[in-house]
Amino acid sequence: MKNERFFLDEIEFYGYELEVDLNDVGKSDFKSLWERLDKVAEGFNLDDDMFFIGYEDYREMTPKNRSFKYYAMLPGKYFDKKPENMVSIKLEKGEYIRFESRFPTHGPNVFQGAYKYLDNNKISYDNRFDFELIPRDSHPNANIDDDNSILYVGLKLK
Repeated sequence: MKNERFFLDEIEFYGYELEVDLNDVGKSDFKSLWERLDKVAEGFNLDDDMFFIGYEDYREMTPKNRSFKYYAMLPGKYFDKKPENMVSIKLEKGEYIRFESRFPTHGPNVFQGAYKYLDNNKISYDNRFDFELIPRDSHPNANIDDDNSILYVGLKLK
């Protein structure tokens, strides 16, 4: 899988959350979640190199509880303060790896491929979460059927 390591300073994101059943991901309404965030993002003059994230938090998932939280988010730097109706997530400072994907074929198989690559190459990573890095020009609601719309699966390395 095509991948690249990179470093991030701590970045705070604001957005909305969705509970996702891992056994039935297809029934989750990701589109409405992203549309809700779009309405907020339209009010900002977004930087050309800005990216959204789709953050997947697995910390509460167990063999019996097969659900996780998914967050559609944009960088907090665009806000004066966190809106009361939004949640906040921070990506910690550190080394990350990203795997390239494309919207028409993006899904659980891409995440599974990323984890398999890391395991096969004995690369240690933080398994509490992963995220999608979505460049501004590849926004999911605008370009989901475009073969040229690139996004990335990101993981924090240990």
